[in-house]
Amino acid sequence: MDKYILGSAKKELERLKIQSAVFARETLQTLKLAGIKKGMHCVDIGCGIGDVSFMLAELVGKDGSVTGLDANKDVIEFCKKRAEKENATNIKFFVGNVYDNTLKNNSFDFVFSRFLFQHLADPRKALREMIKLARNGGVIAAEENDHGMWLSYPPSSGYEKLRNAYVGLLRLAKCDELVARKLYSLFLDAGLNANVGVYSICIPMSKPSSIVGVLIAEILKPKVLEAGLMAEKEFRSMLADLQSYTKKNNALALYALTFRVWGKKHR
Repeated sequence: MDKYILGSAKKELERLKIQSAVFARETLQTLKLAGIKKGMHCVDIGCGIGDVSFMLAELVGKDGSVTGLDANKDVIEFCKKRAEKENATNIKFFVGNVYDNTLKNNSFDFVFSRFLFQHLADPRKALREMIKLARNGGVIAAEENDHGMWLSYPPSSGYEKLRNAYVGLLRLAKCDELVARKLYSLFLDAGLNANVGVYSICIPMSKPSSIVGVLIAEILKPKVLEAGLMAEKEFRSMLADLQSYTKKNNALALYALTFRVWGKKHR
């Protein structure tokens, strides 16, 4: 299993909830562009706290089904309880990952992942496994963040230092911070008739979601210090800058570019 650098602590669940909220509209657009329809049987790989899985369940309706898959046992338990609470009868969750799971090949109409590939050391293998899960004529789709640039205005030194730390941890985990821009090519190389689009999320500091940068920093702190990417004093300075930045109502952060790629498995 590849290492998920953001871990699974309570703050990470909070961050995932914010992320799901700010990305919801664009992810819904991705699913529609990729051809999601009523009655489809879907799998959401790396489902996290399940927001995309529940979105898919609503889109495919009672005649469709959704399987959520994640390597983190804690988030799968969270998803199962949520499904029970919401009486979502067309959705199930399982512990597993894209390389190692009990899912049956050639059994899904729609195979999806969001923000998964940046955490994988072997994205080509992962895509091959996703294609195996799809039926002939089924859709494989992904959304992925490209961490080549995070933009803030007025410029925040803390924001750029956080990006550098995040990228540094990805590289230490043998992952590629630029994999998003490469997915279209990977889809084509895998024999998929691929389509591609790109968008970015703008977060004004006047919004509650502005805290996400601070949360990322706090979540990453142990690994950043352990890896020697920053000293304690430098980290505290970065965190103070991020906290101060959230109080600037005229400021904004433009998060990593997000690529949406989708294509059909040949019949």
